[in-house]
Amino acid sequence: MGLFNDKQEGIFNFGLDETSKAYLLETARWGKFLAIISFVSFGLLLLIGIGLLFMTQQPDTMATFLTYVTISLLYFYPIWALFKFSALSKQSIATQNQHLFNEGLRYLKNMFKYMGIVTIIGFVLVGLLIVFSALSAFITGS
Repeated sequence: MGLFNDKQEGIFNFGLDETSKAYLLETARWGKFLAIISFVSFGLLLLIGIGLLFMTQQPDTMATFLTYVTISLLYFYPIWALFKFSALSKQSIATQNQHLFNEGLRYLKNMFKYMGIVTIIGFVLVGLLIVFSALSAFITGS
């Protein structure tokens, strides 16, 4: 059984009222704004990393550069997914196209799923860091 009923009505046939459309359009506008700001930040982070790589000759510069690039690459997909959600949602409201609406929501779902997985991985890595730091302190007697 579908979310609406056995006839598989679309959200637009279901009765997305003007208030819901307005909320969705505002959400799409803010999502697009945040995505664009994030793309700019993404580019600046890469430029800073490249600048550090070429401007300094210290041995730890490569590690810093790789950290900047890794962080940038980790956040590229959720930024792209937010941008796609925003664009498709706005277009689906204007055309009342169910397929575009579904695609926009799929991108939003994927963004949250990706960020959830990255968050879990981050928590696991921090936990491992704490455990290994405690073991190291215990072994060295500090």
